Amino acid sequence: MVVDSDSPLGPIDGAVRKVMTPDGEAVVVRCYVAPANCVHVTCENGASLTCSLDAPLMLGDGIVEAVDAMHKEIQTCDGLSKVVGVEWLGAQPVVAIDAGDVAFYAGQAPYILHHNKLIP
Repeated sequence: MVVDSDSPLGPIDGAVRKVMTPDGEAVVVRCYVAPANCVHVTCENGASLTCSLDAPLMLGDGIVEAVDAMHKEIQTCDGLSKVVGVEWLGAQPVVAIDAGDVAFYAGQAPYILHHNKLIP
């Protein structure tokens, strides 16, 4: 997601140390900031997230990349919600986060469940 995205634990930036998962807090193992082409994803319930095109968003039973999320039902803090908008934004500074093999909430409340990136 882009630098300074919001989360239940506060802003997400290059210094983020914890993220909120459906099971509680997870510790960030490593993260980095780099430019990437981005989209802004908006759900029917008002949840939204600005993230890279290939950001993995959680479906009810799988994962979809943000760029392909239009009309899909994705997980938010308030349950599944249909994606009603995917807006191209071009290059933005993105925070890649590795907190283990977990998904965490980010964006604008009610937050979208976004799977983290495993960074070698």
